[in-house]
Amino acid sequence: MKECCRCKESLREKEFGRHKRNIDGLQRWCKDCSRAYSNRYRRDNSAYYADKSKENNKKESRKKYMREYMNNYNKNTKNIGKQKIRIAVRRAVRLGEIVKLDVCQYPTCSSTKLEAHHEDYRMPFHVKWLCKKHHGLANSIQRRFPLEYQSVNIF
Repeated sequence: MKECCRCKESLREKEFGRHKRNIDGLQRWCKDCSRAYSNRYRRDNSAYYADKSKENNKKESRKKYMREYMNNYNKNTKNIGKQKIRIAVRRAVRLGEIVKLDVCQYPTCSSTKLEAHHEDYRMPFHVKWLCKKHHGLANSIQRRFPLEYQSVNIF
């Protein structure tokens, strides 16, 4: 048992992160206190981190890394087909062959910045228009439960 210096609770040692330089090899704050502090600090200094991110993205080394990453992504045979379908969907929207909805199709969401979600890439123009948050949710459910996802309608 060890006491957290921040919340003063006695907790099991597995509730503390490791720290090589401390005598007991553990951090002084428990994981919950450390997480809360980090989240609050990041939120309070979000402008600083946004500026830092913009600076890093302007660096030539970052641009080079992203070019290499995208080249490798586009060379992957699994992604080539998906990329072609995404391009075809964007083209169809631009030409008016597919109507892009105004709001996210998730029932309680009213976001207007939408992405095309493909449940099955074999049907390239059968898409649902979701915001980034719900698009990620749909993809994670689809990856975790591929067989169940086809029979379950989360929308």
